[in-house]
Amino acid sequence: MLRFFGRRSAFNEEQNSAFFVEDERLVLLDCAMFAFHAVRKTGLEGFGDKINEIVIVVTHTHGDHISGIPMMIHYAKYVLCIPVTVIVPTEEMRTDMRFACERLDGCDPDAYTMLTADEAISVYKWLKAAILTEHTPQLAGRCFGYNLSVDGRNVVYTGDTNTLEPFLPYLEKGSVLYTETSYNDSGVHLHVKKLMEYAELFKEREIEVYLMHMDDERAVLEQVKGRGFAPAPLFSE
Repeated sequence: MLRFFGRRSAFNEEQNSAFFVEDERLVLLDCAMFAFHAVRKTGLEGFGDKINEIVIVVTHTHGDHISGIPMMIHYAKYVLCIPVTVIVPTEEMRTDMRFACERLDGCDPDAYTMLTADEAISVYKWLKAAILTEHTPQLAGRCFGYNLSVDGRNVVYTGDTNTLEPFLPYLEKGSVLYTETSYNDSGVHLHVKKLMEYAELFKEREIEVYLMHMDDERAVLEQVKGRGFAPAPLFSE
């Protein structure tokens, strides 16, 4: 299943960063600079099977989610000597990410491949759907979660969101949900009290729920105590 280098929100040092390994690929769900350094320090050998490709799946373009992508492309080209594929939800976001990688950071366009989710679904069997959600008004229409198949399980990964409604159709019985949640009610993140409104639904559908992107981890976990939710598993644990 997914493991996390960090499970905290943007204003924390250990920012949210999840990954899994499949078919000799290291798949990162977003890649902040914190995630880049975690991969660099671990080394590809630290992820078990031989890694022949790094795949980065982008949820949205806030810095705590994409700041490490250009550096990962540089590092993979000049040090690791393996290809990088970046998956973005839409054609519009491909334009945005190419500008960030090539125009702003000077990435060699031959050093990576960028696919939209629709294109990537035919390439990677673990990718099932990109799911449009709501986060900040400034990024309206450009924030997504994903439906994945990992280790034979149906997985829903929300990315940053202030609602769970777009994800409910993908939560079939026995699914695994990785959802962000926040203690502070900012309106742009899923408040912990709103999350708890779905506790009975999760129980009925036998959904495993793991919490990520927490602004105040201790306070969030205290709020959900006894509700069947668990913190996302850290790679270091």
